[in-house]
Amino acid sequence: RRKRRRRRRMVKFELTEDTAVLIAVGIATVLVLGMVVTAAMQPKPVEHFRAIYVLGPKHMASGYPTKVRVGEPIYVYVGVYNSMGRTELVRVLIKVGANATSIPSGTKPSSAPTYATYERFLAGNETYEFEGPGDPVTIRLDKAGMNWELIFELWYFDEITRSYMFTGNWCQLWLNVTG
Repeated sequence: RRKRRRRRRMVKFELTEDTAVLIAVGIATVLVLGMVVTAAMQPKPVEHFRAIYVLGPKHMASGYPTKVRVGEPIYVYVGVYNSMGRTELVRVLIKVGANATSIPSGTKPSSAPTYATYERFLAGNETYEFEGPGDPVTIRLDKAGMNWELIFELWYFDEITRSYMFTGNWCQLWLNVTG
């Protein structure tokens, strides 16, 4: 018997320019989709911070008093926000300074005398306004003068040092107080 030889036919693959472009586009699409899926599945970074704000007498970021008489009530809303991811004991110091001599910096609190102190435990992601629900903080200045400043500083209780630490967050209002 004769052995038949089978001839294998070889399929020849030719890489044309169109085929190369199609392969490249396919690989790029898979890579981009992979990166998009990976990015979408990553947990969002959490930013930890504390914030303080002062609103005017109509509970808006406007209409702040600029001229008052000695003893006349000044109404402002003082609020704090905790985004530290845990419950924190915060303190707001309201200070009265004169002529920009005692403005705080990012690390150093004002040297002006403290007019009032407010404290509150804040849960994570909690906002709170001092003085009562819907009621503003009332401030009365007993001395006339130009360029008085009301300084609102945010502090927190540090459990390691067992003392209050200045956050570097503060707000201020400038007032002219007449007799």
